[in-house]
Amino acid sequence: MNDYHNFEGFEDAFDDYLKDAPQEDRETRISRIKNLWEKYQGEDDVVSFKELETLMENEPPATKIHTKYQELNKIIDGFRYEQLVVLSAQEKSGKTSFAIELVDSLADQNPCYFLFEQSAQEIIRQRKERGQDIPNGYAPKKNIDNRWEWIEKRMMESMVKYGSRVFVIDNVDWLEKEYGYNQRTDEVMRDLLLKIKNFCKQWQVVIFLIAHVKKVPMQEIPQPDSIKDTSAFKQIADIVLILWRKTKEESVEGTKTKAPYRTNETLLWVAENRQTGKTGYVQLVFTGKNFLEKVWDVGMAATAQFNEHAEHF
Repeated sequence: MNDYHNFEGFEDAFDDYLKDAPQEDRETRISRIKNLWEKYQGEDDVVSFKELETLMENEPPATKIHTKYQELNKIIDGFRYEQLVVLSAQEKSGKTSFAIELVDSLADQNPCYFLFEQSAQEIIRQRKERGQDIPNGYAPKKNIDNRWEWIEKRMMESMVKYGSRVFVIDNVDWLEKEYGYNQRTDEVMRDLLLKIKNFCKQWQVVIFLIAHVKKVPMQEIPQPDSIKDTSAFKQIADIVLILWRKTKEESVEGTKTKAPYRTNETLLWVAENRQTGKTGYVQLVFTGKNFLEKVWDVGMAATAQFNEHAEHF
């Protein structure tokens, strides 16, 4: 049998061999393919962890992308290239506003936005009416498609033209889902998430993907499992962020009924964090224009501080 060394037709040759190989016992079969595999040195050949460590010695240290939110930086130790970050919240909680503010603090990454729920033009008008700054970054003049393939091409355009390394997609509900025969929604969504995650890895970028949660009472903090359509969000995403606005109740005039309403006291929950495993809460207050770091629950802040110190013992 021939020896194959970085041979492009290696897999075809091996497939041909398997079709012709007799049904022999394991040791005989391994002996027959020994020369084929023993010399193989492709980019995907199997090596030891020690060899991988040696190959990694010349790699530059991982870039850590820090935001203006110091407590968030402490928990995640910075966003990293190749990460898929999912941001989810109940409706009307300020997901888009927070995402823009968070990513706007990463302006040196030349962020590019894909805004489907509100167009880029609507965002500009809205922010000007509220006296807010227009986001730093880029967006398509018009969304002419909602397929992942179109977004993928515009991302590459933004990388080439502007050096973009951070992207925002708002939101996943608007993306066209490609159903195969008899395929369920959760399976289709999982396939889409894998495509997005693979893009992050291939091009070494960070993608912030906004997603809705299922119907959850306003008073309850949504869980990662509450994100619509599939549990794959928490399985595939590197970081899952849950935004929640604290609620209070007020009496409905003329009745004994009390209705809940959202306050400006906001929690950002780092619910999943594959990089360091560290999770936790960031306390924010929405001023009507911005989300600012501010402690409004001293007990929660004290618990977080205790947990942070406990990790060092």
